Amino acid sequence: MFVGIDVSKDRLDVHLRPSGEAFAVARDGPGLEALAARLSAAAPALVVLEATGGFEQTVAAALAAAALPLAVVNPAQVRAFARAAGRLAKTDRLDAEAIARFAEAIRPEPRPVASEQAQALAELVARRRQVVEMIGMESNRRRAARNPRVLRGIERTLASLQAALADLDDEIGGTVRRSPAWREAEDLLTSVPGTGPVTARTLIAELPELGTIDRRRVAALVGVAPVNRDGGAMRGHRAIAGGRKGVRNTLYMAALTAVRWNPAVRAAYLRLRARGAPPKAALVAAMRKLLTILNAILRDGRPWRTA
Repeated sequence: MFVGIDVSKDRLDVHLRPSGEAFAVARDGPGLEALAARLSAAAPALVVLEATGGFEQTVAAALAAAALPLAVVNPAQVRAFARAAGRLAKTDRLDAEAIARFAEAIRPEPRPVASEQAQALAELVARRRQVVEMIGMESNRRRAARNPRVLRGIERTLASLQAALADLDDEIGGTVRRSPAWREAEDLLTSVPGTGPVTARTLIAELPELGTIDRRRVAALVGVAPVNRDGGAMRGHRAIAGGRKGVRNTLYMAALTAVRWNPAVRAAYLRLRARGAPPKAALVAAMRKLLTILNAILRDGRPWRTA
């Protein structure tokens, strides 16, 4: 049996495959308890729900506590699956059915739900990224502004954002250092040339699989694995696609440093450039090389050592 759950602010629409049974419960304490009990009795092979901007976290925690096999998936994957099946109509009930059909056909791998502490860290890291983006936008506006009053307003906003960024860095750093496991992981990651505290904390918060899976799977998760575009005798240009954008952007900045100061990453980068690879393609390969090193460092629990 496969279960699809459409999560909204106040209720959960549930669909079971292949029986076709459908029902709804409130997204509150009693509703979640009733849902967990009902699904536990049904013993499904997989329960799937979409990531819906945070509404799914309470639901996922309740189902994980009931030891149900759970996967939280990207809504875009489900919509693409539904369109491919010719299911264009969209309601909460139909969405639940589409998710259940997706679960039955695709069978995404169940993954453990992040702890409350891990979710809090991920939220802090995401907020830091938002503040950095806002600082960039305000800095661009400052360069274009001519009116002194407008400039003063932008300067005040920038000062406020810089203070917020400093507070977030302190909070993220304190959160990581208070956890022995995260503290050890940060020390291991930052031992690698090119990896600073921001990169390490982003990986800890948003790539918890690092060090637990092989290099090919972790590269695919981040979106730095080249995707084939071949057909017949044609061999298309390989390019990266998908993955976790926030992690990939942070890894890109780390790779810019690593190609200068990390001998293993630099050698890989220069080797590809010598073969005629474009700078951007060589840098993506450097990102993948750095990610492979970081994955091995956490897997083995041994800090970087220069050969």
